[in-house]
Amino acid sequence: MYDVDAKKVLTLKKEDMQFAYRKSILQEKRCILLNAKFALVQKEKSEILEKINENISKRQKTQPSLKTPNAGSIFKNPEGSSAGALIEQVGLKGKTIGGAQISELHANFIVNLGTAKSSDILELMFFTYNEVEKKFNIKLKPEVIFIGEKTEAEDRIWQRLQN
Repeated sequence: MYDVDAKKVLTLKKEDMQFAYRKSILQEKRCILLNAKFALVQKEKSEILEKINENISKRQKTQPSLKTPNAGSIFKNPEGSSAGALIEQVGLKGKTIGGAQISELHANFIVNLGTAKSSDILELMFFTYNEVEKKFNIKLKPEVIFIGEKTEAEDRIWQRLQN
């Protein structure tokens, strides 16, 4: 992995990564995973293909196409609820700011319509955060991580989303 702050490549063992559900050292350090080795379980080809096809079918029905640029789930699911369901209940599917849009297929995805800037995505995230908080008194927490330089305006929005 590349440590952004130290500006060097690190090699870590599984234990060093501190893996847990939707958590690892990557959330605590400004790092970029460059490669990984996996220990796989051997299965019959037909069983593997069946599982692959099930997963593809489910995702095609519920998530934006892989051809549409997006960062995956934008907000973590709050305890006992679904971020996507809350955003949908607020009526934000299709909401657009600049080149960023809340997916019409799954409300917890922000898609890039081709011209989105990081500021468009952050503004849309903050708008969504505020609307969900107003209606449900729930503060959504970002699941995505902002890596890179931020303008002052982007940093202000990002800091508000962290609280």
